[in-house]
Amino acid sequence: MEQVDGWFNLLYKIIQDNNLVDRPGQVFNCDETGMSDCISYSKVLVRRQTHNAFRSQDGTGGKAYTSLMFCASATGYLLPPFVIYKSKRLCQEWCSGGSPDTG
Repeated sequence: MEQVDGWFNLLYKIIQDNNLVDRPGQVFNCDETGMSDCISYSKVLVRRQTHNAFRSQDGTGGKAYTSLMFCASATGYLLPPFVIYKSKRLCQEWCSGGSPDTG
């Protein structure tokens, strides 16, 4: 509990030192999550009369990973998501149908 209290005390000091106490719209938090292209299902849905269910083998076998960064202010203002692909070139298809202003 001491470490948690210490962290919040340090955070408050930083907010105070930078004159942000009354400006929560200037305080942001970010978080990152990732998705693999490997789809692993333990169960599948098929029609009752189906005798064999085949597993799809698409993608790179779980080697490609896409990262998503989300950022919001203390007032609840959300920045557009930031998407990071593992690739030397950006394919335009990856950008179609996404959230407006996604980076």
